[in-house]
Order: sequence, then C-alpha cells, then structure tokens
Amino acid sequence: MKQAIKVEKSILRFRLTQIRNWALKKLRDIRSKANKVYTKLEDWIYVANKAENDAVEEMVRNTPFNTFFSAS
Repeated sequence: MKQAIKVEKSILRFRLTQIRNWALKKLRDIRSKANKVYTKLEDWIYVANKAENDAVEEMVRNTPFNTFFSAS
C-alpha cells in the first residue's frame, strides 16, 4: 500500500511539474507579446504627438503675430 502511494505521489509531482512548466511558458509568451504591443503603442503615441506638435508649430509660424492681439 505504501509503495502504491509513493508511486501515485511521484506521478502527481511529475504532472504538477509539467503543468507548472506549461504555464510558465505561456506566461513568457504572453509577456513577450505584451512587450511588443507596448513598444508599438509607444511608437504610435510618439508619432501622433510629433505630428500634432508640428501642426501647431506650423500654424503658429504662419499666423501673423498681430492677429492674436487685434480687436475682434
């Protein structure tokens, strides 16, 4: 009886180790994909922010200074 319990315990440990390794691999894959997504998002935010800043800067440069202070 004790031998059977030891065998079952050993099988259980093996299965739990397999599940743990599978879960860790999945988590690493998800982390890698998430990092790639965050990098792309950072790039997109940078590009959008730069485009907006460039548009505002161009508008300010092309607008005569006295139009800001003229009576409306």
